[in-house]
Parts: sequence; structure tokens; C-alpha cells
Amino acid sequence: MIADIVKKRITNKIYFKSEKARRFLILCGFVYTLRARRRPEGLARLHNGIQLLDIIVKVRFIKKVSWSEAKKELKDFVPYSGFKSISEWLNEVIRLNHDIPRFLYLYRVDVVREK
Repeated sequence: MIADIVKKRITNKIYFKSEKARRFLILCGFVYTLRARRRPEGLARLHNGIQLLDIIVKVRFIKKVSWSEAKKELKDFVPYSGFKSISEWLNEVIRLNHDIPRFLYLYRVDVVREK
């Protein structure tokens, strides 16, 4: 699989502007992340909001959650998000999006390869 990844030119990017989520991903090899919009699944290069990093990840859609149900629907994923609580995680969503999204899209992101 890694040989196939090296052969492919990966053009998709996934941005991790949240230091907590990015750190969890790099240290643990995976993270659950929330997005305000649907995004492509599959292989992507990791971007920290400033620069592209030499890390390839696999992005997999888990589920769509309404904001009003988020605390209940996402509580089991908090330990794997990089955040200490659901409130901290949702506040980071608001900070990064400058708004409260009507829906959230939960993804699992796994590190596939680091240079």
C-alpha cells in the first residue's frame, strides 16, 4: 500500500489549524475531526494552516450531525479528538469557522505515511 501511495501524486489537502487536534493526530496516528462542510474522502496531505507538511493521511467520513444533537452524538469521540471535553471541541469549531454551523461532519483521519 505505501508503495502505491508513493507512486500517486496526492493533490488533496486537509487543513488542521487546531493545534490540539493536529498534535493528537501526529502523536497517536489518528484523530476524529469535525468539519462544517463535507470534504473529499481518501488520501490527502496534511496542512497546518501555514504550510503543507510531509504527512499523508487517509480521510474517512463517519457521520453528519446536527448542531443541536452534537453533544449527545459526539460524546464517544471526544477522547480521540485531542480535546478534553465536548464543549472545548465545539468551541474550537466555532472559533475556526467564525460561526455556529447548522450541521457538523465527523471524519476519522489516519496517518498513512510520514517523510
